Amino acid sequence: SIILISDGDSDQCCLQLLITAWRHLQLGLFSNMPLRGAIAFGEVFVNSDLSIFLGDALTRAYLLEEKQAWMGIALEPSMSSRCESMFQDFIQRKDSVPDFLILSELFPEYPVPMKDGKRESLRVINWRFNMMSAKGTEYHLGVHEAPDVKEKVRNTLEFAKWVREQHPDREPIVLGKAATDVAIELKRFFA
Repeated sequence: SIILISDGDSDQCCLQLLITAWRHLQLGLFSNMPLRGAIAFGEVFVNSDLSIFLGDALTRAYLLEEKQAWMGIALEPSMSSRCESMFQDFIQRKDSVPDFLILSELFPEYPVPMKDGKRESLRVINWRFNMMSAKGTEYHLGVHEAPDVKEKVRNTLEFAKWVREQHPDREPIVLGKAATDVAIELKRFFA
């Protein structure tokens, strides 16, 4: 298990935690070790010397992580609510509109597939944002025979496709020889 904990509850602390989780997701994928997780907001007791972590937020994150049937991180409603106030602050500051647009793409709402076959609309971490892979996402997820793992891979690829479909008007740019080597999200910065 990987447990990320913030030292505070300021907007900056929350954003740093989310960005750290986003980068861990990408690193895991590129290491052919897809991750699944959840982030909750609340107090947690930590004794790092004894490796003791206790708290309702930790329990809620664990329960949500266990329900999901994909590779990704969903924000538990408490964290999503905490982030909404941060996003609203960015909207009200006119000089931060580009920041809000990036945040809304990094943490979109998505119908997350659950192990019971249902979907739950949650804010998620868009691991696909600004990700470049010449080999493609499917390569990094690997080949699996177990039906439940195949379903998780299928659901993960469905999310990657959904991300691409959110901006069909963006045309790829070419850096080097192949446009496929450039993450779709970079197009907005070079268009």
